[in-house]
Amino acid sequence: MKPNFLDYIYYRATEVLMDFNGEKEEDGVSASSVIFLSMIEGFLLGGLIVFVSRIFFDRTETAPYSKALSYLGVGILLAIIIINYVRYNGRLYELKHYWKNESHYKKKFKGILILLIFLLSWLPLILIGLYW
Repeated sequence: MKPNFLDYIYYRATEVLMDFNGEKEEDGVSASSVIFLSMIEGFLLGGLIVFVSRIFFDRTETAPYSKALSYLGVGILLAIIIINYVRYNGRLYELKHYWKNESHYKKKFKGILILLIFLLSWLPLILIGLYW
């Protein structure tokens, strides 16, 4: 299976966190990288769900269900973390081999894209909090 951009985010996050934490290179799974990737996915999904729900429902209509919906959101986030953990367990060497000949320019450019995706994943939730 050809790696996609989510695989690249996991790979780069693992590289950065291993350098930052001084961890040894292993072919296991980096829990910090899985949580970072899952957080991005969760915020994007959560922002989309809340945005769509705000189009169809008023805040007063969703308020009685907010506690139950927050538990559902935590459950979905935990499911995303588990899915990512299973998906990336033992794949670090494969991903490292796939991107080993990446040019310095491409690496910097994709690193900036990852940073933008991280920052933009917060945007829907911030806008909803400010204006709805």
